[in-house]
Amino acid sequence: MSNQENQVQSARTVLEEMLVCIISDLARISEARIEIYFTEEGIEDRLDLDGVFKVNCEVEVWTKHYDFGFELLDTAPIFFKLSDDHKYLMRSATTIKLPKPLMDIFESHYANPLFENVQFMLSGRAELCVERDYRCYMMNYLAPALLEFEFDEMSDTMLRSSYAQIYSELEEFQRWIGFAAVMHEGMIDYQNAERLQKHLNIILEYVGNGRTLPFEKLTTLCDVAGSLQPVVSLIRKNMQVAEDAYK
Repeated sequence: MSNQENQVQSARTVLEEMLVCIISDLARISEARIEIYFTEEGIEDRLDLDGVFKVNCEVEVWTKHYDFGFELLDTAPIFFKLSDDHKYLMRSATTIKLPKPLMDIFESHYANPLFENVQFMLSGRAELCVERDYRCYMMNYLAPALLEFEFDEMSDTMLRSSYAQIYSELEEFQRWIGFAAVMHEGMIDYQNAERLQKHLNIILEYVGNGRTLPFEKLTTLCDVAGSLQPVVSLIRKNMQVAEDAYK
């Protein structure tokens, strides 16, 4: 493997690791759950064979103010195997939908001169660790279940020349999503949780427009306020100042 190929592979790996963090944090904020229904019984008897099962998978996501989706595809084989701690490792093809400012970054770099008319899709393979609740049913929260994500062949073909640039452009988004996920921990009030999503979307759109925010200072104020309101207040103030400047 050449030095250039090593650099591309390294950039791909760190971007995939970043995506796992972003997906997991959005899953926490969105209270995403994965439900798996086996259409055949005897999972234990089959695990020592090929480990391939026909299942129905659904990922339920609670969002009102931004897009987020994690779809497990049954168009390709889904593999299961029993792990050492009596949980099941699951590997499946998947497509991902992130909030629009993040998807715009991926789409802007989704290009290859050999495939000019390929429709944009953020897709890959995911490995999850799930626990069985009943004989033919599993339910787990997506955030702790997701272990790994890797781009599939088409996504790699279209994005491989831009992995490092995409990582750089996503860093500011990841910081705010990660902070929002921490604020969501222990939040049991529905209205506060919805307000957190609404405020996070305002922040993501603001950052997506190329604006910067003093992260350390604002997160300190947010810790005191118990919400993202200080950030939103600053954004609205800055936008008002910008509007007044054009008058």
